[in-house]
Amino acid sequence: MTSSHSTVIILGMHRSGTSALTGTLEKAGLQLGTVIEKASDNLKGNRESRAIMLLHDDILQRNGGSWDRPPSHLNWSPIHHAFRDTIIETHRHDSIWGFKDPRTVLMAGPWRAALPSATLVGIFRHPFAVAQSLFNRSAMPYEKSLALWTHYNRNLIWHQNELGPIPFLEFSQDGSEFLTQVERLVTKLGLSSEGLDFYDTALKQNDYPNLEHIPESRTALQLYEKLQAVIH
Repeated sequence: MTSSHSTVIILGMHRSGTSALTGTLEKAGLQLGTVIEKASDNLKGNRESRAIMLLHDDILQRNGGSWDRPPSHLNWSPIHHAFRDTIIETHRHDSIWGFKDPRTVLMAGPWRAALPSATLVGIFRHPFAVAQSLFNRSAMPYEKSLALWTHYNRNLIWHQNELGPIPFLEFSQDGSEFLTQVERLVTKLGLSSEGLDFYDTALKQNDYPNLEHIPESRTALQLYEKLQAVIH
């Protein structure tokens, strides 16, 4: 079972199943606070805190970047640290709380410094599926989305290499396999299995093109194989 004041930080690239995972964990008992519960491109909402999104966007902007133009280095100002601490303080009465924002993959260090006992959870999806989802949502060129996928997931696997084994899940085409992985995670976190019906396979786009002709695909596919090898 979980101890008092446990924290779960969900790490994953945009369009990689982070919303489905977070919504399931919320229904299973993970406290998220006030989150976005409905959006035009995600009928069940992305389950993200606007405060955390604003914090991360401001950090990216002040370092000359954005979520789709991540800078090579990210410096947090004192006010960013203070805002982070204020967010954490709002959950002081929650026995187990957590959050997800894909940008966290790029800047998890300061969160880990403030929450050293937090459980990190990684989730990833096939790079071609993510590329197609980003194209459908905002017409992002495949070359750019595959390069972004690689950048985010290199950061994701870096946390795995630095911290040792952390739970990894794949938002795969097989919905039943994904739910099996989620069920194992729910048990590990000491949450209720009642949240497993949150995930709706009908909302997921499974079809995606073969993008192997795009130069950026080779590196992405090699990294994808590495991610698959660390699922546990």
